[in-house]
Amino acid sequence: MGNLFVFILGDLLPFRTALWIMLAVPLVHFCILLRLPETPSYLIKCGKNEETTKVLAWLRSLPEDDKAITEEVDRLVGEQTIEPKFSPRLLWNKSAGKNSVARTGLLFPSWLTTVDHCRDSDKNINSAV
Repeated sequence: MGNLFVFILGDLLPFRTALWIMLAVPLVHFCILLRLPETPSYLIKCGKNEETTKVLAWLRSLPEDDKAITEEVDRLVGEQTIEPKFSPRLLWNKSAGKNSVARTGLLFPSWLTTVDHCRDSDKNINSAV
């Protein structure tokens, strides 16, 4: 949809006008995203239960004192578990080490085929010239 919009815009308007419009769209989007509140789960982790109630009420379009909102906040607080902080020791954990070796072993062959494919396409391009 975005490519079609740019294609039509480029046909109807001068280059610089289309460029400014294409620059304005992401800037407006970014400004709108700055106004969004933090997620309720993050607010619960920070211990901001009152703000969590306000955010959930805004997201659900309900009043703050609604029973569904208070039940959801209580449920989120109950689900909250203490997560371990990041530590370099976690990287050398036996299960983490096995997982990274497995991921690397699975991804490395696909990376090689991509490199070979790029080389083959370069050869085809060079031989055509």
